[in-house]
Amino acid sequence: SGKFDIPSCPIKGDALYEYVKSFEIRDDQGFVYTYPNRILEHFGVDQFETMKQRILTATGSNRAVAVTIDPALDGDREDIPCLQVIQILVRDGELTIHCFFRSNDIFGAFYSNMFFITYIGIKMKEEVNKEIMGDKLNFGGLHYHSTSGHIYSNDMRAARKLISANK
Repeated sequence: SGKFDIPSCPIKGDALYEYVKSFEIRDDQGFVYTYPNRILEHFGVDQFETMKQRILTATGSNRAVAVTIDPALDGDREDIPCLQVIQILVRDGELTIHCFFRSNDIFGAFYSNMFFITYIGIKMKEEVNKEIMGDKLNFGGLHYHSTSGHIYSNDMRAARKLISANK
């Protein structure tokens, strides 16, 4: 078991710790931005908490949304967040998390992004369930959208090796 384990989350221990420590510790790890920073504090708003309150106020709301792009800051930058939007929906007792990537490194970053966003969804389910009476929510999964999936040329050899090993 690890520091950030959630009982209902299948991802546990060191793997989970490495993927989500910045969400809980709020460490920018030397990057221009991190998704946790943008979600938890960048705009002077804890968007995770805002999403939670929207769900608690109106369970069926489609307004539980967090954004990572900051047009005022990112407009002139070369490196802007690939993850643009997270939306959490609750339908028929099931909480799902939806994310939209403008671009996604499907070999080098996809897995950590998927684990991280899944963690946010499961954490949200757990947090909401602590505060609601009656039937508890189930986690219904992740809907992962990317308009431009790619593999960088320096990863191509390793990607081909992985594909060959799994034919």
